[in-house]
Amino acid sequence: MNDQVNRTGGDDAPLARHADAWSISREILLLAARGASKTAYFRDALWLLIDLTSESVVDLWLREGDDYRHFRAHKRPDGEFEFSSGQAEAEPEAGSSSLQRLWEMVLSGQDCAQDPNFTSQGTFWTGEADVVVDPPPDGSTRDAEDATDRGSLVIVPITDGTTHRVGFLQIASTRKDQYTLHDVGLFEALADALGIGILSRTVQSALQERVKELTCLYGISRLVEQPGKPLEEILQGIVELIPPAWQYPGITSARIVIDGRTFAMSSLGDVVHRQRAPIVIDNRNRGVVEVIYSSEKPVIDEGPFLEEERNLLDVIANQVALIIERRRAEEDRAQLEDQLRHADRLATLGQLAAGVAHELNEPLGNILGFAQLAGKHGELDGAVAVDLDKIVSASLFAREVIKKLMLFARQTPPNKTTVDLNEVVSGGLALLGSRCEKQGIDVECKLSPDLPEITADEGQINQVLVNLVVNAIHAMPRGGRLDIETEGIDGSVLLRIRDSGTGMSEDVLEKIFLPFYTTKDVDEGTGLGLAVVNGIVTSHGGFIKVESAPGAGSTFEIRIPVTGSQELEKRDQ
Repeated sequence: MNDQVNRTGGDDAPLARHADAWSISREILLLAARGASKTAYFRDALWLLIDLTSESVVDLWLREGDDYRHFRAHKRPDGEFEFSSGQAEAEPEAGSSSLQRLWEMVLSGQDCAQDPNFTSQGTFWTGEADVVVDPPPDGSTRDAEDATDRGSLVIVPITDGTTHRVGFLQIASTRKDQYTLHDVGLFEALADALGIGILSRTVQSALQERVKELTCLYGISRLVEQPGKPLEEILQGIVELIPPAWQYPGITSARIVIDGRTFAMSSLGDVVHRQRAPIVIDNRNRGVVEVIYSSEKPVIDEGPFLEEERNLLDVIANQVALIIERRRAEEDRAQLEDQLRHADRLATLGQLAAGVAHELNEPLGNILGFAQLAGKHGELDGAVAVDLDKIVSASLFAREVIKKLMLFARQTPPNKTTVDLNEVVSGGLALLGSRCEKQGIDVECKLSPDLPEITADEGQINQVLVNLVVNAIHAMPRGGRLDIETEGIDGSVLLRIRDSGTGMSEDVLEKIFLPFYTTKDVDEGTGLGLAVVNGIVTSHGGFIKVESAPGAGSTFEIRIPVTGSQELEKRDQ
């Protein structure tokens, strides 16, 4: 390398023509204070440097974590400016060319005090770049072009206001011996101003992003705190809060997709750039929060998006997941409270039913007894006898209702013995078979020959069968088909009753086991039949599964354990 420390430069040296270098340093600091975006700040600062140096290209490299960002300002021959930014083509410290080695030396602050091409501040400068920057041995042309295009080259380290080097400024001229040591000193002053500006912009940018983040999150919290606000309105409100928190709100739109439902802005534009964050609930991906740019923007951290925006988007996705989880917990709590209230009502109803049943039993027994006694009188005319028969029938019906109430209120203790379910079915059909025949109902029975016996109350099991068959008959007023099957399965017996009747809607299915709920007319049912059936089956450790649809009939499957002591776990068959 040539000794260039004492080089004086020609009369047309750029900085000799631009005595306002210090005012440009001041302008660089003012740019930082104006609060422009990071990209806009670097663009304007480099354009100032091009005006100062009268060169066509000025380059800036900055460390960003483990990567490098490259900014270039270029003045075209027609006088128009071009600006570009992106990740450096190669990490300066990782290269093997002489130019990359110079970058590494400048960035590392390597002690080159004895090298005449380095100043005391670690700036490299030369008036013969084609000598210093030799072409690479592999024959590639990039560094060779760099060398031939640069007669003079200055690489100035940039610090963050301390001794920490965050990047470097590269200024080159096609003419040799273009810059003096005094020029280099001015470049170093400009680099110091640029470093202070970078620090200022970094702090301002972090503060601005933090303010936008907090504003967005505060808006979300206010949405959630509004009592009674539907989840759909909360998610739509979050979508509207997102764009102002991004650096280009004018071209920003957002949407939330959760469980196949989309909440989006009405002005959702074309998708040119996209940033997404998953919504994870219970370790399962349920949806996504998406931010969209409708226009091209320069590459910064994550495409055209800032690293802070990525962090905010992840926070928003987490907040959406928490909101949905909290709303689900509130719904579960409300459902549980409703179930507790319902259970309390049933307990009160059971006590009331037991009391009423006890109070009615005695007068009802008297009515039935005296009616039967009067019917035995030999001198009654035909009309009176008919009326007495109606009194007896009504009394018997009322007594059956009271028995159901007693059973529902658990006032009738079960008398469990060994029961053959097939015999119960056969006996019940012997009583109901003629009724089915009169209604035009074909009965098909498939009883398993090796069905195990169960420990149960035979009267209660018979009541289960009769109630379900009577319900099936009511569901087929114009006739149909009734299938009854028994089967032994895994230590339990299965009773399946299927009809081809009118069927039930989902709303009715949810209520069929509620006491006093009925779809029949007032004089046709009490609404206790299926509630009693459910109570009997449950008291025997079993469960009921019901399948039905309007116009498609109904199927009741009852599982009861053989021993009568074990509880069966309800599951699909």
